[in-house]
Amino acid sequence: MAKFGEQTRMEIGALIEEMLKDEETGLQIAFLKAGDDPLAISLNVKVDVGEDGDNEVDATMTYTVEKRKVKASGRANENDRAMFSRDELQGKGSTDPKPESPRDRRGPVGRPPRFKALGG
Repeated sequence: MAKFGEQTRMEIGALIEEMLKDEETGLQIAFLKAGDDPLAISLNVKVDVGEDGDNEVDATMTYTVEKRKVKASGRANENDRAMFSRDELQGKGSTDPKPESPRDRRGPVGRPPRFKALGG
């Protein structure tokens, strides 16, 4: 019969102790980079009964070396109609042929006209 007892607790403690020792340098770097924020260390332990009846213990430690925070916010009004389709906004759905002349909406491409009144 499976039992969770003193030997299992000791194995969990030994695994955590070993991980903390192995990661001492990484934890120190993460602690210094955290600055004024606390360093969060997560420990996860799984205990399962092995085929031979012994308890199998898996321990995982997670910590963040570099703090990254990504935030996004937006607003959508479902009553508004879209002016452009999503494909048009991404440049995929434009059915207008590209102009073949070197003109765009700003006028001719190239040298700007000279005006004698401006000393040109």
